[in-house]
Amino acid sequence: MITLVRFASAPIALMAATAACAQDAAGVTLPPVVVTTSRLAVESQALPQSISVISARQIENTPARELDEVLRLVPGIDLLGYSGEAQHPTAGSIAMRGLGGAATGISRGLVMVDSVPINDPFFGYVQWGRIPLNNIDHVEVVRGGGSPLWGDYAEGGVINVITRKPSAKQVALDARGGSYGTYGASGYGAYFPTETTTLQTFASVDGTSGFQQVPEYERAPFNVPTTYKATNFELKGTFDPSADFVGHLGLIYHDNVQHLQTQIDRNSQDYYTITADAQRHLANSASLAASVFYSYSRFSTNNSTYFPNEADLASTTDTLNEIHGVRAHDLGGSLVWSQKLSGAVTNYMLGVDARSITGIDNTDHFVAPDFTPQSTSTVSQGTQTLAGAFGQVTVVPAPALDLIASARYQWVRNTDGYDGSLGGAGSVPNRNFTSFDPRVDARYALGGGFALRGAYYQSFRAPNLSDQFYTYAAGGFVMLPAPFLQPEKLKGGEIGFDYSSSTVRAQFSVYSTRISNYIVAEPTTNPVYTPAGWYVVQNSNVASVRAQGFEAEVNWNVGHGFSANLAYTYASSIVKSNPLDPASVGQQVVDVPRNKVAAGLSYRHGDAWRVATQMYWVDRTAWANLEHSDPGYPGAISADAHFLVDLTAGYRVTKDVEAYLQIQNLLDRRYIATSYSAPSAQTIGAPSQVFAGVRITWQ
Repeated sequence: MITLVRFASAPIALMAATAACAQDAAGVTLPPVVVTTSRLAVESQALPQSISVISARQIENTPARELDEVLRLVPGIDLLGYSGEAQHPTAGSIAMRGLGGAATGISRGLVMVDSVPINDPFFGYVQWGRIPLNNIDHVEVVRGGGSPLWGDYAEGGVINVITRKPSAKQVALDARGGSYGTYGASGYGAYFPTETTTLQTFASVDGTSGFQQVPEYERAPFNVPTTYKATNFELKGTFDPSADFVGHLGLIYHDNVQHLQTQIDRNSQDYYTITADAQRHLANSASLAASVFYSYSRFSTNNSTYFPNEADLASTTDTLNEIHGVRAHDLGGSLVWSQKLSGAVTNYMLGVDARSITGIDNTDHFVAPDFTPQSTSTVSQGTQTLAGAFGQVTVVPAPALDLIASARYQWVRNTDGYDGSLGGAGSVPNRNFTSFDPRVDARYALGGGFALRGAYYQSFRAPNLSDQFYTYAAGGFVMLPAPFLQPEKLKGGEIGFDYSSSTVRAQFSVYSTRISNYIVAEPTTNPVYTPAGWYVVQNSNVASVRAQGFEAEVNWNVGHGFSANLAYTYASSIVKSNPLDPASVGQQVVDVPRNKVAAGLSYRHGDAWRVATQMYWVDRTAWANLEHSDPGYPGAISADAHFLVDLTAGYRVTKDVEAYLQIQNLLDRRYIATSYSAPSAQTIGAPSQVFAGVRITWQ
């Protein structure tokens, strides 16, 4: 089931509420959905904010293999044009509300699992394979500045993934396979050893032999399909010894291995995570909640160097250029006091949180900047500490008016920095940043199902350890670290108009934000790489961007098991100033499409069978020319306009067994999805793929 939040300002994901609509058609009132993106467990109807809730049923009705393939269909979220398993991990950035970031690997959206940050502690990207779809209960998406409550990375918004919470003893198995040697299997179990203890375990393995991403006209002998394999394991315990106390303890492991287009270009990752949280309900409707997490991660990537000979691709060879070994320790926690009140002030919350990240990048170089064989090693490292104090108050001054005011004071400290890249800055002085970020939300009910919404907010993004200390070099292109970057700052707001009835929900929003200290990659010089003829770029705080847009959605419960939806997003993200690149002023941010359209139609015949189709069109992003011979600058990431159709169907063989069929890109539309470091290196989006599987559940 997918449940539309009454106050959501943007279209929900592509699929409509299949089961929810079926319930509504039968005259059953939709149950309220409790969300946690306000840092409290609050019914969605009590939050006058831009929220969408994507349910496990909706995810089941898509052929997605990873969560990014679902989120790509949610207006307000910008991702690359193909699955995360087929791209370099450091390219897995996420942006919201037209802020961009894919072109430089910068994430401007916070992603969490059970309120624990999952943006990589060193790079900031999201490894979507860490969030198995079969372990998701629902996903909460909040658009607009989220820093007042959640701090760093929440510049454009917040995504919180809530994992499964059993109400009875259960065992669930899922297995599927299909095109290009793709396979997946998962198992879930819930057990209640005592009346006050619940144990859950989840394990999965997913992989693919992959399709050939490099277009035939660019293909060299060493290009191979991109292979991928990921393993996940989670053990969670829930303890509720009394009615006023509940606690959780979780152990999570993830690893993946990928060969990206060549046998040399190999990436691997490991994450080891421990989480714990507890909440105690006190007298006078007060509560105290505490949480803590620790994660250790290892990332290894092999980068090759090659220069395609366009006249004779068969003579092109590649060479191992460098091997990165990144290690990071991530420790964080929060403490939140909240209380419900009577009267005009209905509740308030006060909290503090902190996070400490230590990372190191050991790089072995095998090719010198002059492209002669060389064996050298470099080390870059740093520590980032973030601490914040925040609060929120909810006021209902009149029966039809809801107000929420929140604010945060954030402190960021960078220490022990060392830029050991070739020609780098060496030791970096310690630096401190502070930011004050307020937010005010309001909703006024007009009656008859109509309502007006509005919000003003400020938000920020601090440069992470990768921005400051990571170097990428391959194929005559090098992205240098930028150890003296400043935080970005966002100011803006939105207004919205909603309509809700028993069969139709329509939502319209207009937003406008301005980002200063905007980080963009610009050409620069380096005493080692520049004399050898490399194309050298470095992130810089030289731009300001105005991001404006319009989001609209209509969801219609047709009845008799049918439901449909139509969504449209327009994003005008314009560079307003950039002294290092005056030609970019007035242009659309390179990786933000102006238009996106989504439509869906689904049918469910009781519990017997279901079928759903999804259609999605996205506008092109900014190629320098339509022939793809020049993407603007090496390292730019862009995509053709493309139209995709997906299809899913399921049939319940017995009460416990369902067989299903999933088809991605039904019409087999081919398009250029991205350009990597060399202007001639291009990548195509995923072709048509068919998967079949079976789900078995005992409860």
